[in-house]
Amino acid sequence: MNAGLFGRARVHDHRVEYAGDHWTNRDAEGYELTPSLRLIRSTPTGTTPRQALCILLDMTSTLAQRLHLMITFVLVVCGTVGGGCLGALWGGWITALVAAAAAGLGAGAGSFLARRQVLAFLRPDTTTAADRGDGYAQGIADAVLVGIATYQAAAFPLTPDGVSDEERDARRTVAYRIAAHEGLPLPVRVSAAAALEAIDEGHDTESAHSAMKALSLSVYEHRTAR
Repeated sequence: MNAGLFGRARVHDHRVEYAGDHWTNRDAEGYELTPSLRLIRSTPTGTTPRQALCILLDMTSTLAQRLHLMITFVLVVCGTVGGGCLGALWGGWITALVAAAAAGLGAGAGSFLARRQVLAFLRPDTTTAADRGDGYAQGIADAVLVGIATYQAAAFPLTPDGVSDEERDARRTVAYRIAAHEGLPLPVRVSAAAALEAIDEGHDTESAHSAMKALSLSVYEHRTAR
């Protein structure tokens, strides 16, 4: 199927998308053409719900865009008022009008030209802690290793009854909380879960020691890989 002169255009009905001589079975209801355009079913007079489609334009703006619009408005207003006041002081109301218009247009044009930089500055950072290159994830990995090692020492004390149940439970809670941090790299997280499981069993010292050794290797490999 071709749409006139647009040989690469895609055609969508209520359940199939056509592209040349290929088609894809896809329900049109709610299908996103772009992040701001999606298809919905409608029911015009004289048709059935399957016979009519509409394109819904999503005009929802982001927080960064709304902030930029507000900043632009404030700059234009302040520029216009300031230009008008200075123009009135210099040469009367005609000069005030010219100065106000020039200052307002200048402020609006400047804000528009700087729009990309402003939006990039205001846009929230979506980078996860594990993806940062500043050692943040490495610090969390080291903290997990220390926390679980402290819990291991409480679970397998050198002397009988050397650690109270309250202290062991407190160290266990701290170790689990650190191991659940969202910035922890996945290989370290898996090794930490295995180590915690081995220590929780509390019967096999060698198994817990092997799990802690594997956790130490995971933390070391993460450090050398960066």
